[in-house]
Amino acid sequence: MNTEETVIDRSMLPESFRKAEGQKSNLILEGNFLHLQKDYAAAADRFALAAELESALAEQLVKMGNWAKAFSHSFSAISCWGRAGDLHRALLLGEELLRVEKLSQSQRQQVTEYLDSLRSRMILWMHQWDTTPMQSAD
Repeated sequence: MNTEETVIDRSMLPESFRKAEGQKSNLILEGNFLHLQKDYAAAADRFALAAELESALAEQLVKMGNWAKAFSHSFSAISCWGRAGDLHRALLLGEELLRVEKLSQSQRQQVTEYLDSLRSRMILWMHQWDTTPMQSAD
């Protein structure tokens, strides 16, 4: 990856944007901490809130024409939805991101590999339901 893709200029971002970035970062840190404590429901809540913020931040950046930073937030939103356990939503957002023409080859590969990982996890999770008998609603 070249330097152009990794260096992100924050100087033109409004204070409200930087504050939202701080909030989502704190939510991700809290989610990671709660996950380590095996409080998975609370961790999932934090990751879901972070994912919503990440998507909003990405949308603002696209409007500002800052694609490099928008990609970073978009990819993080996908990851946060995956960490929250909403693999379906993560996959949908990932497929949407892959349709963006401005994606570099390395970005496209990163998204594709992550989506492949999510699909594998979803298949394993769905397979677990195959062995659970369905109860009648009678």
